[in-house]
Amino acid sequence: MSSHGSPTLVLELRRWPSEQVLTLGLLLAVGLAAALLFRSMNPLVLFLACAISLAGLAGAFRSAGWLGGAYSVTRVTWRADGVWRLTFAGGTELEGLLLPESRMSPAAIWLRWSLESPAPTDAGRRDRRCPRTRTLLVVPRDLSRADFRRLLVRLRLDRSECVPTATQANS
Repeated sequence: MSSHGSPTLVLELRRWPSEQVLTLGLLLAVGLAAALLFRSMNPLVLFLACAISLAGLAGAFRSAGWLGGAYSVTRVTWRADGVWRLTFAGGTELEGLLLPESRMSPAAIWLRWSLESPAPTDAGRRDRRCPRTRTLLVVPRDLSRADFRRLLVRLRLDRSECVPTATQANS
């Protein structure tokens, strides 16, 4: 829950958020590691193994919204009543609550939400691709310095929603 005296906080994410850069780096590292570990194999088998594993990982990251797509977060709004509104690249807007798994540090903020179900379409069906939970990694380069600091300070003031990572090491 957010402090009721707090103003609404609106955060616009940059075009290439850190989670996308991190995902591309991980995919590159996995492909390179597979190529180095299995270099003694038949080149065709090696290529197929790398291609299948990278396609699976890329699909998982894309469905999570970390590799672009319609469910990549472009805007986050934190209202005074504690409700978060996430705006996705495809135009969908969902409201949700911040989960206790969220973490923060001066270098990065890991936010995880439980999202509402989207409204049914004209055909009466809900979009199965729409996430029920969403995780967002935010580092200072994803927002303006003022917005990153504002988010970090507000999360620290509201200790009930987000646990600092330094506290976890002492537990």
